[in-house]
Amino acid sequence: MAQERIVGVALDYSVPSKYALTWALKNIVRDGDQVLLLIVQKFEQEGGMSNLWEDHGAPIISLSDLDDPTVSKIHFRLAQDVELCKQLKAASVEKNLTVKAKVYYGDARMKLTQAAVDQKLECLVTGNRGQGNVKRMLLGSVSDYCVHNVHCPVIVVKQIDDKK
Repeated sequence: MAQERIVGVALDYSVPSKYALTWALKNIVRDGDQVLLLIVQKFEQEGGMSNLWEDHGAPIISLSDLDDPTVSKIHFRLAQDVELCKQLKAASVEKNLTVKAKVYYGDARMKLTQAAVDQKLECLVTGNRGQGNVKRMLLGSVSDYCVHNVHCPVIVVKQIDDKK
C-alpha cells in the first residue's frame, strides 16, 4: 500500500489562501492523503501562546478541534470559519482524507520553510495575494520566498478573476 502523502496548504484565512485550499482539494489531493493546514500567526511580544510555541509551532490540531470554537479561537486564536470547516469535512469524507492544522508563530516565510521540513511535506500549496511590483519588492512575497527556499515542490495558486 502506498504511503500517505502530506500535502501542506498555507492558510491565513484570506480569500487567496482559501481559493488555494479549494484548488488543492480539487487538483492535488488524492484519496487517502493527509492535508495539513499551515497557519502562521504574528509573534506576540508580550506573552501568550506564541512564546510557548515559538520555535516549533503548536501541537497538531485535528479537524474536529479546528471546528470547535473553544479550541480554535481561545487556545490558538484562530479565526472561526464555519464554511471552511464544512468544506474540509466534506472533502475528508469524499476522498478519505486526514485533515489537520498546525499553527506557527513568526515570519510566514521562515515558518513555512521550516514546516515543509519538519512535517515532511510532499508539496506546499500557497495562494497569491497579487501585490504590486513595488510592494512585493520592498516587503517580499511569501509565495516567492517559498518557491525559492522550500525543499519540496511549491504550487502557487493565482485566483482567476471571473469578471474579465
